[in-house]
Amino acid sequence: MKPWSRPSWKRWSLAATLAAAERLENDRGTQAMAARVEQAKFAVERAERRYRAVDPDNRLVARTLEQHWEEALRALEAAKAELVRREAERSRGHGHGAGEAASPRRRSGERLARADHDGA
Repeated sequence: MKPWSRPSWKRWSLAATLAAAERLENDRGTQAMAARVEQAKFAVERAERRYRAVDPDNRLVARTLEQHWEEALRALEAAKAELVRREAERSRGHGHGAGEAASPRRRSGERLARADHDGA
């Protein structure tokens, strides 16, 4: 069979399509996480403003606002960590390597490619 016969071209085309779909899905997830980081930054700034605006003599309210500020800071750090993780995953090439599970889309594509090869 020629190296660029029709069945091998189909497999290559399917693999390229699946890879592009995974990249797009990963990029959307990274963009969504970046938006969450921005939202968390805003929440931290708002909580800090509220804490700084409270009358220091009102200790109960100040303590509650301080707790809200600390919670917002923790949420911001968690969102940043998730964004860094996603960006690192993205820079590794989107594929699954040793120890990583293949995505359902990739497994389906591999099954279709095998079926196409077996039927060719």
